[in-house]
Order: sequence, then structure tokens, then C-alpha cells
Amino acid sequence: MLGVLHDDGLRRLGLRNNQLIDTEAREYPDTVKWARELHAIDEPGLDGLVWMSRQFNSGRAFVLFGDRVVQDDLIVSPRFDSVPSASGFGLLELVRAAARAGVTLGLPPRA
Repeated sequence: MLGVLHDDGLRRLGLRNNQLIDTEAREYPDTVKWARELHAIDEPGLDGLVWMSRQFNSGRAFVLFGDRVVQDDLIVSPRFDSVPSASGFGLLELVRAAARAGVTLGLPPRA
């Protein structure tokens, strides 16, 4: 089970998005305190947190508590298991993601 930090989940905590999710880097220590407090909640089955990504607000961001979720609990999609980003499908996905984010890719400097 994941603690929800969007929609009603934030309201339940008495917070707005700009107080916890849509914050600047200087406020990250405060978000870490919230994560620690939420981790400390004695709720059986609370394995992590989910929220709407600040950078990509149509996608969800997740944090899984390492002391509650073990590797065997997770399944990696074969589509993304060890996809190299130097060529082929991995490079195409990297280029597409950069284009969506408005990031210009360039060749690395020659050694």
C-alpha cells in the first residue's frame, strides 16, 4: 500500500501541493522531514509514497521504503530491463524524453 500525497491525500494532511510537492531545492530538507514522519506512521502495509511529479505533473513519482519493500516484491518490465542508452531503443527513448523536456542533446567532448 502506498500513502497518497496528491488529491485527498494532501488534504488529509492539511497541506497544499505548493507546501510539499511543488517546492524549490532549498525546501527539500523540509520534504525529507515529512517523508520521515510518514515513514514512522505505524500503518500495516504502508510500503511507500506516491505523488504527482513536480516536473512531469501528468506522471506519478514513487518512493518505496527500503525496510518494507524487498527486491523480490518488484518486477522489472522486460522492456526496460538493462536498456542501453548509447544506441537503439534506449537512445531513441532518451532523445524522445529530452525533446519532451526541451533539453538539447549534444555529443560528449572528445578526450
